[in-house]
Amino acid sequence: MGFFSKLFGGKDEDEIDFNIYLEFAKLISLDDKKVLSEVKELITNTDRFISKNKEFYENRGIDLDKWKKSRLIWMGFADILISNGYAEEFDWKCELESFEFLLTELKSFKNYALELPPLAEDKHDVYGWVSAINTAWHG
Repeated sequence: MGFFSKLFGGKDEDEIDFNIYLEFAKLISLDDKKVLSEVKELITNTDRFISKNKEFYENRGIDLDKWKKSRLIWMGFADILISNGYAEEFDWKCELESFEFLLTELKSFKNYALELPPLAEDKHDVYGWVSAINTAWHG
């Protein structure tokens, strides 16, 4: 089973190994204790985490009664990474300059001393930019 298959599992929520979120957080954050603590709370005491962070879910129009636990955990995980500087939200129609700035400001980008490859100036082509980065970094 691949990494993202472990994150999202199959159709049955019981198939998801929520501990994979801790592994993912360790990798992205280089073992940032605050991030790991928040992720542990999210996966071990999801209801308490959601209650403490209800505003995050409400601001995104998430109906807590209708969403599956696995989706709520994924959104909480994303918020943990964003609020700690390891991920960023942006419009898929952003300009290249904004995209590059957001990436280079991420803590993970700095921690791993990553460098962006030259990216085409195609307007709002986030998918193309991500593909070029993946190709450059993975060979």
